[in-house]
Amino acid sequence: MRNEIKNNSFLQRNKKSFSSSFETSPRKRSFKFVLISIVFLSFLIFVLIFLFFSNFFNIQKIEINQISSPNYEIVENIVLKQKSNSFLLFSSENVFIFNEKKLLKSLAELNFMNISVDKKIIKRSLIITVEERQTSFIFSEANFYYMVDNLGNVVDYKWNCSAVPETEEGASTTDDFIEEPILECLDINEEFKKENFYPIFENNGLARVSDDKKNIKLDPEYINFGLKLYNDLSENTSFGFKNIVLDEDYNTIKVKLINDLELYFNLKNDYLDQVTRFFTLKRELGAKLEDKKYIDLRYEDKIFYY
Repeated sequence: MRNEIKNNSFLQRNKKSFSSSFETSPRKRSFKFVLISIVFLSFLIFVLIFLFFSNFFNIQKIEINQISSPNYEIVENIVLKQKSNSFLLFSSENVFIFNEKKLLKSLAELNFMNISVDKKIIKRSLIITVEERQTSFIFSEANFYYMVDNLGNVVDYKWNCSAVPETEEGASTTDDFIEEPILECLDINEEFKKENFYPIFENNGLARVSDDKKNIKLDPEYINFGLKLYNDLSENTSFGFKNIVLDEDYNTIKVKLINDLELYFNLKNDYLDQVTRFFTLKRELGAKLEDKKYIDLRYEDKIFYY
């Protein structure tokens, strides 16, 4: 019995001694943890510096697709300006830092149909794809000519050259014109009409251009009716299409031909019926049509002319 107790106590002492030789002291464990943390933190700092502060990830290429030459330069300048800016301590030249949402907001001012910005991290490049609006007609209001698409969105605008008052040095003499001095002026003369096949909507009524000059307040039904008239009358009359005149006549589209003959159409009546009646009258009158001042086709089966 006594031998058994001795043996047990001996085993217990040996067990404690044996296990303690393989245990790590709290001090050693703490030192190991601190060391690993320092290595990890140092690595993290290195990675962050490499990603955000080194020149390696600076944008090397800017690609702007599907855009005309004048707008290309405008978009490129906006991108380069943002690229040269900084955010806190970070440079926007860095492909990670460059804010594509901010760029989209800046480009939205140009009133494109669609814009996308794609950042390529590995290639360190920006790919900007622009879908431009296509001009369908020219809208004349006050001292401006607006290039407008078939939905009423303004694509571009210029001064009306004949309306711009100038001094001897070529400077504007009114506050209205000083507001936008960088605009070019447009002279719609015979030479322009030969090279450009856009109908001209001349607004003589209430102002229709929005304050931000991004769209015009004109019903798409009116636009479509006017564009169809331009296509049909330009191809099938010996007089040629001059412009469409907008005034306050309700549901009326007035077309002025080059010989100053005016045609009145009803926006709500059948388009084909009104155009057919005009061409029927044209055949009946022949050369006498050149002496007429106006032809009113707004009243279904009746035609009034003078």
